[in-house]
Amino acid sequence: MISRMMFVLAVGLLAILPNGRAMAAPQVLAVLSSTSGIPFICQAGECRAELSTFCLQRDRETPRMGSAYRPDRVDSFALVVTDGKGARHRLSAEKVKFVANRGFMSATAVIPANVIKRLGIASATISVAKNASLVPTPVVGDNNPLSAQEIENATGPLRQFGAQVVDNSMNATAARMLSRVSGQFSPIESYQPEQLSGMWRKVKTAAKDDLRHPGGLRHARGLFDMCVSVSNAQGPFPTDEAAVSKTTAGFAAAMLRCLQREHDGVIRDVNLEYWKGLAGS
Repeated sequence: MISRMMFVLAVGLLAILPNGRAMAAPQVLAVLSSTSGIPFICQAGECRAELSTFCLQRDRETPRMGSAYRPDRVDSFALVVTDGKGARHRLSAEKVKFVANRGFMSATAVIPANVIKRLGIASATISVAKNASLVPTPVVGDNNPLSAQEIENATGPLRQFGAQVVDNSMNATAARMLSRVSGQFSPIESYQPEQLSGMWRKVKTAAKDDLRHPGGLRHARGLFDMCVSVSNAQGPFPTDEAAVSKTTAGFAAAMLRCLQREHDGVIRDVNLEYWKGLAGS
């Protein structure tokens, strides 16, 4: 617990460093692998998928929300889309934009609206290969850009070490599951109260190839049940249609916030394991 608190304090300090450091390139991020494919959530003409990530460079600053990233290797990510006629197509990840989401704990893959319209995309998933990494896109005026050697070290031996100690760990499985199930509550408009009972089983079945640690599933289920309890503290759903709509939206929003918070806590634990392993290697 103390180690985790110290970790959070260290991350917080990075956010208040002097302006000279503010323009420095952020950390290279490792992306947890997924062979089953992470579904995109499509809303307002744009499709987004949340990727679980962890930090590979402790001495680099945490990325700000919206910071642009690119794959270390484009073939580490594969896009599978379904068009309006039900036909499936496998596309290059070059059509996807990647941005930092919540610090180093999450990144978002985005299919832009013009690509969706041009290809007639109705739904999509993105798979992530072993040892996948995201590298920050260079920014004009960066006073401390990543060197080629830094990138090679982070995406090579550091990422490979991460694959050994993190990707198949209990916390990695828990993070994958929490990230997947949080998508069921976003966008809020898609959530229906009757879905809750079978939601866990549905997500677990769809993502079974990525959920390699039984202990991680149990840990995630405990956090999921806690979020349900906290988010539904206002009592059972009312019967009045307008009240149901308002209450359902509030419950879904609370669930999304809770699941994302718990996911990020698990990822912080993942990074502590990773850095502890590096220190002892």
